[in-house]
Amino acid sequence: SVRTLQLCAHEHYEDCPWREQALYAYDGRLQALFGYYAFKEYKYPASCWNLLAKGLRSDGLLELCAPSKVPVCIPGFSLHWIIALRELLEHSGQKQLVAGHCHTIRAILDRPLARMKENNIAVNSTDPEHWHFYEWTEGLQGDLDSLLAGKDSLPRFDACYNLLLIDALHSAAILDDQLADYAHHAEKIATSFHNFFWDKNKKAYASFVDPDGQRYHFSQFTQALAIVQKAVPESLVARLCSKIVSDESLI
Repeated sequence: SVRTLQLCAHEHYEDCPWREQALYAYDGRLQALFGYYAFKEYKYPASCWNLLAKGLRSDGLLELCAPSKVPVCIPGFSLHWIIALRELLEHSGQKQLVAGHCHTIRAILDRPLARMKENNIAVNSTDPEHWHFYEWTEGLQGDLDSLLAGKDSLPRFDACYNLLLIDALHSAAILDDQLADYAHHAEKIATSFHNFFWDKNKKAYASFVDPDGQRYHFSQFTQALAIVQKAVPESLVARLCSKIVSDESLI
């Protein structure tokens, strides 16, 4: 495993050393987490996050890969970049490695906060350049149209995006005192999440809610992410953990 990780570390972390030598925020974040334990080295991942930061687009998102300019990007990956910075700080303890990113962090976070509705939940972007990918699972990989006609192109509330946003907002507040105000927004989303996404009949969180309040798509990943982000009432955590491993209806 360590050898594989070494082979995926050239100028930056990459998907693989042969087919796709590209740095992605989510993939790189996971590689870095393993690297902290395998290599005990922090300047290399810091250089990866600095490179990604240079790809800030006019829509407040990072380019899909770095270095590159492509017509599609994944909104959630920009949130993973902020989370990755916080994890680098936690593992390295070196504040200077994550300094200087306040402008980029604000550019990323202010857009979804501006799309917050009165329910304190961020609505997804309908820009055709935005690929709403969360995991390689049916429905969470941006393929809702193959399951539910027209759902991919409509405004909706995405549970996974809001959960990542909670983490990114908390991470921003940890990274720099200038960003401390974002923690308040994270708490507002976390407080509203359960009532908004919880389906009483399914006894699980819907991955998506449409503007009319219809809840649909129930996955293991969505439930797990809600638990990790502590958006689940404490009384439900054990029951939901059991449901993740036993309920075969969850995607």
